[in-house]
Amino acid sequence: MKWSNKFEDGETVIIKHTGEQATVNEWSYTPLLKRYTYSLKERPGTFFYESELEKVGGTGDE
Repeated sequence: MKWSNKFEDGETVIIKHTGEQATVNEWSYTPLLKRYTYSLKERPGTFFYESELEKVGGTGDE
């Protein structure tokens, strides 16, 4: 299966709510929610949905 997640492990992203830059530690797909989730190195113990993150220098909507 080809995954269509927007961000890869090790990629620097921006948390939309805070404007903080962070690094993707790990991503996963949650079939029940049909959504991708991401854990960030700078925020251990917290996960973010794809819609809460954006690419550095972009909107994350590409």
